[in-house]
Order: sequence, then structure tokens, then C-alpha cells
Amino acid sequence: MPLKKSSQLRQQEHVDSTQFHIPFDGTAETCPYKVGELYDGRIIIGLGFSENVYGHSYHVIVERDKFHLRTKFQFDAKHDLKFTKPVERMGGHPRDIDKKLRKYLPDGLS
Repeated sequence: MPLKKSSQLRQQEHVDSTQFHIPFDGTAETCPYKVGELYDGRIIIGLGFSENVYGHSYHVIVERDKFHLRTKFQFDAKHDLKFTKPVERMGGHPRDIDKKLRKYLPDGLS
């Protein structure tokens, strides 16, 4: 039997590891995530489902952690991530935020 190239072995490994998933049809039963589970190391606190001209989609809202705000992750029916955005605002008065920013800006840029 002839030796295979490493790229052919990687391709075969990919084919062997392909999992059959249930296509998302806009219901909670076909969504791969549940409230209370972890996504990206953070607890899921909300799920939402929508449909538009492009098909069904769902979004996952995760709790804030030490470095991140509460965040929304939007997925399409193929479970591909479409966009991410924070879903809360920075707290405090604008003067306080300006004061904090001035501390980090070089002189002459404030």
C-alpha cells in the first residue's frame, strides 16, 4: 500500500470526524444551546429565535465576566456565528469616563 501525503491524511481525518447535526428550524428543540449551559466559558442567560428573508436564526446572550460585558452572539440556521455585540452600556457619568480615559491617553491627545 503506498504512503499517503499528510494533507490527504488530514482530509480523511476531517471526513471521519464530521458529525451529523440537526438543522435549526426555529425551535428550541433544534437549538444546540440551553439556558444555564456554558458558551465561550460564560453562562448562557438568554436565548432568542427569529426568522427573516434569509431563514431562521438564533442568538445567545451570555453573562458578563471579569473582562467582558454581557454579550449577544447571533447564529444562522447552519450554526455559523454571524455577529457579536455587547448588550449593556458602560456605567458612570461621562465626566467620570473622561477622567479615566485622560489617565491612559498621552499628553496632548485629550
